[in-house]
Amino acid sequence: MEGAAAGDAGAEALEVAASPLRRVAVEAERVVGQPVRDVRVVVPAGWGPRRRTWMRQVAHRAGLPQPRLVEAPVAVAEYLLSTGVRVPVGAFLAVCDVGAGAEVTVLRRGAAGFEVLATLADAAAGGAAVDHALADALVGASTGEGQGASWASVAGSVRVAKEALVSHPAVTVPLPDRPPVVANSAMLDEAVRPVAARVARLTQEAVAAAELAVGDLAGVYCVGGSVQLPHLAAAIAEHTGTAPIVVPEPGLVAARGAADVGAVDTGTVERVEVPVPPVRRAAAIAVPGFASLALIWQCLLTAEEHGVLGRVLWIRFRGRGRGARS
Repeated sequence: MEGAAAGDAGAEALEVAASPLRRVAVEAERVVGQPVRDVRVVVPAGWGPRRRTWMRQVAHRAGLPQPRLVEAPVAVAEYLLSTGVRVPVGAFLAVCDVGAGAEVTVLRRGAAGFEVLATLADAAAGGAAVDHALADALVGASTGEGQGASWASVAGSVRVAKEALVSHPAVTVPLPDRPPVVANSAMLDEAVRPVAARVARLTQEAVAAAELAVGDLAGVYCVGGSVQLPHLAAAIAEHTGTAPIVVPEPGLVAARGAADVGAVDTGTVERVEVPVPPVRRAAAIAVPGFASLALIWQCLLTAEEHGVLGRVLWIRFRGRGRGARS
């Protein structure tokens, strides 16, 4: 009976993940007027064989062809090339992806494409940690007591307030069963600073895991839905000595870059001779992207709320933090 229950739970999880992808496929076919034949799925660099196999099963369950799995930092690097960023063959770069959590990856551009040298992830170094800290501050301001907030009851209001405070000095936040409270930029700063410091340390550690120095990098590029938070870029610059570059429209970069994987003519690219460190993977851990008939699906799996968080037409899977590749 326990085996049957486990099997049912596995099938249910597959269906939960496949359902939004199935809807994306239907929309893609409506847009291009033909069945989807090229599927690119963006996954974290830290995902091992078990999770990648599961992702392929999800695509099959959704009725799609065998997908090509593209590592998120590789997709970002390909996008940078497509926009004219100079990354000679043999050069290194770091991609700092900050969403609900953070993943920092160091890559080397080879003749055949980008190679991941090291990748580290931290589930507590992203927007989810900021949300929880801000929720505690808001509930404390409303009741005079810190902590103890019911996250599910205030999650929506907190996320809206966080996004508004990026461009406004103060906003009024409605709270369930409590009087509304005014959130200000000082509250956001206090919530962000420790998270920004964790991202900065993670960047340092990823570069060290690749057996490089920050000075060896062609650049540090920041992407992800939470990368616009205040103090993040400054913290990375302070810890590494290099000012990071926040890529325009950072939440869409990986999805767009997946379409460009394999599209660069390596016979005409600039090359630079540099010593190559041993490959060392320090494993851890709403918009559809279309390219011709290609369907690009980016997914998000977080340790917070329900395990799987879906976004209409654009979903991204992320690992649950540091640990062995699986």
